[in-house]
Amino acid sequence: MQAEKLTNLLNLIWSSPIFGDAFSADMSTQKLKVFRQIETLYPLVVETLEPVLVRGMPLASKDEITELTQRLAPKVVVVCAAIAAGEIAEAEQLRGAALTISLIHWADQGMDKSDEVILAAVQRLSEEVQGQGLRDPAALPPEVQARLEALRWIKQEVEALSGAEDAPILIKEFVQETLLNEAKKQELNRRYHGLNPSDFWTVHTHQVVEISLATALMIYITAIIYTSYRQSQPGLPSLSEIFNQAAIMEMLRGPWNAAFRLFDDFSDRLKDKGQATGLSAFNLNIFNQPEPRWVHTFLAQAGLADEELTVAVSQAFQTGAEESQVYILRVFMDLVQTRLNALPTPIQQSYGVFLTLAKRVMEAGYVYAMQNVGSTIA
Repeated sequence: MQAEKLTNLLNLIWSSPIFGDAFSADMSTQKLKVFRQIETLYPLVVETLEPVLVRGMPLASKDEITELTQRLAPKVVVVCAAIAAGEIAEAEQLRGAALTISLIHWADQGMDKSDEVILAAVQRLSEEVQGQGLRDPAALPPEVQARLEALRWIKQEVEALSGAEDAPILIKEFVQETLLNEAKKQELNRRYHGLNPSDFWTVHTHQVVEISLATALMIYITAIIYTSYRQSQPGLPSLSEIFNQAAIMEMLRGPWNAAFRLFDDFSDRLKDKGQATGLSAFNLNIFNQPEPRWVHTFLAQAGLADEELTVAVSQAFQTGAEESQVYILRVFMDLVQTRLNALPTPIQQSYGVFLTLAKRVMEAGYVYAMQNVGSTIA
């Protein structure tokens, strides 16, 4: 990534367009440190990521592996370093986080292209994590076994990074909440084309909403970077303690996941039509299929309670114009901040580091969503 483009991207994220205070007021003092961390972190991630991808994709050529690595790693490295904002002393502490996020994106992109091999590997990994009977590896097709070995690397990195206390939560988050639900989403994509639209939404609206929220990945990114902070600050609350805070998790799994999903769907709305050759198959996207039942249920699950605002947002979905879609994003920018401010002060103080990282992840998601929009990010 060119230095000018990188500087602009970091400045946009650090400007904190959603919350205004997700980063310190003057990030210029940290910029050089973050640049150096990116330069150090990138080869650390690549030197592990490439061999894992080779193992997971034995039929891919060297050029294909290189291209895939260069597509996955730079964005994730930049985001991790931007979110940490120079607060983590050693780039090595972010390596595990950046590597696992890259591999999850790899699996996610494979499923987005309806790759049956990665779908089968995700299902098998889910069975392993849930302690279901081990299947003879010889019974798995070689390509599925290869993908499975690569996915197991995520679990291995998570366990090494987070230790026995936090690892089970992270593993559940990336396997059950993210990857397995992503696999379920692909089944819904198939059913969408196989059923009459009215019948599909009658049967599957609630499942579509639940899965679209669960696969947002915002919580996992926050949690895995938080474990990097805990390495140098072991006195920080454990993830198990944080995930037992009902007020925090209701906020994150409702309006915050909804906002992050909207940012992602807005960014992917053209790709998800399945018209970008080689990049993606068709994927349900609320901006492309703004079925009123989907929109209504999504807004309810997101906790958008104001009746007039709900009507305005619903109408904006139906309009389909880019300015209407940007309006929707801005409504959710306000919603996530409102819900954060509503948390009791003791919770905000006790879990301040985790909540700050969640804010920064949200800022990065919004900035990336707006990269291809002509309007100013603010």
